[in-house]
Amino acid sequence: MWFNSSSSTLKGYGTAAGLPGATWASGSNINSARSEFGGDAGTQQAFLIFGGQPSPLVALTESYNGSSWTEVNDLNAGRYYATGFGTQTSAICASGNPGATVNVESWNGSNWTETGNVNTGRWGAGSSKSSPSTSGLIAGGSTGSDTGATETWNGSAWTEVADLNTARRQVGSCGDSQTAVLIMSGNPAPKVVVEQWNGTSWTEVGDVGASRYGGGGSGTTTSALFIGGAPDSKANELWNGTSWTEVADTAKYHDVAASGGSGVSAIVAGGRGSGQDAHFTEEWTADATVSTVTTS
Repeated sequence: MWFNSSSSTLKGYGTAAGLPGATWASGSNINSARSEFGGDAGTQQAFLIFGGQPSPLVALTESYNGSSWTEVNDLNAGRYYATGFGTQTSAICASGNPGATVNVESWNGSNWTETGNVNTGRWGAGSSKSSPSTSGLIAGGSTGSDTGATETWNGSAWTEVADLNTARRQVGSCGDSQTAVLIMSGNPAPKVVVEQWNGTSWTEVGDVGASRYGGGGSGTTTSALFIGGAPDSKANELWNGTSWTEVADTAKYHDVAASGGSGVSAIVAGGRGSGQDAHFTEEWTADATVSTVTTS
């Protein structure tokens, strides 16, 4: 592509995948190194993480203000591989291990309170991460065997809806509403398959470029980031609503880490990886979403 000064137009040939200027930067370490979180919620500058491994850290909750982490009140029931959605001040922690529990807790910015149980206890599920805490969705996971079970939350009760097409656990996920969610990759056998929820059914969309499980997610069904994963991946891919594009690697491994935010302003915290403690935080900042630019 080039600029033609005589006609004041941008010239070029073909179709190009437009990438934003985007980088990862180190954030403050979490206070208690861990992975396999009990869930996460919020934005890059106002984030909440809860639960995780190793024991006895599974009930810990920490809040991030964009520069430092603060320990706040613990979950009532410690757990790991749970899932969550909401904001830093209003969140849901659903299901998880041990025992593929049906237990659900609600966060009001100060304390956790037990609320309505899920219908299908599972661990390693995905969720509508940045949806309101009163209107969310969880999908997939393991009940002892892999499941595609999907449930929606209305603030007081869970309702079973259409299953994922591919049952799996340890998935990446993101979404900003109960009717628009992405479930990425997962186990068993690290997968590349991605499914999108439209409020009624799941549809397979473009695969991620690298198979993995335990990856993180942030963003929406039109602008998302798939972060790291196992085994020992620092790779990241950006979604523009149609396809995935590889973007800059993280500095550290973030297998089964906490993650959230948007496709252009994300955070990932903790997560295990070969030869490192699970306490690192990294922040992603991009100028814009991936787009397709057609030149003339």
